Amino acid sequence: MLKSVFALCALCLTSFIPSETVNLTVKITGFDGVKGNLVMSIYRATDDYLSVTNPYKYAKVSVSSLEDGKHTLMHLPKNTYAVAVYQDVNKNGKLDANLLGVPTERYGFSNNARGTFSAPSFSETKISLNESRTISIKIK
Repeated sequence: MLKSVFALCALCLTSFIPSETVNLTVKITGFDGVKGNLVMSIYRATDDYLSVTNPYKYAKVSVSSLEDGKHTLMHLPKNTYAVAVYQDVNKNGKLDANLLGVPTERYGFSNNARGTFSAPSFSETKISLNESRTISIKIK
């Protein structure tokens, strides 16, 4: 009985130890001057890919405050992710599009993937994050 109590206590204590995390620095090029915000959404394979309301992580950074076009997302668990970025020039909180649904603001994805008639798939944009690293995304 005493061994069971110690085993249970040890199990509880190890559940509070955080897993190893890494940082992802995203270098963004192609944005328009110093207007608006850059909005980054991070997705895992288990997330609703490209969901506007429920990405795994989300960051909004003023274009004028970016240093060398870089932003670092801290403390991400090691995993496979996809990154989507757009420049919200008018700061309305969404990727604007024309009547046909074609985006009118600049956007891009990890691996610089581009879809033909829609956004690229998760498999085209996925990156493995096993250690801290920097990726580049060119928005168009």
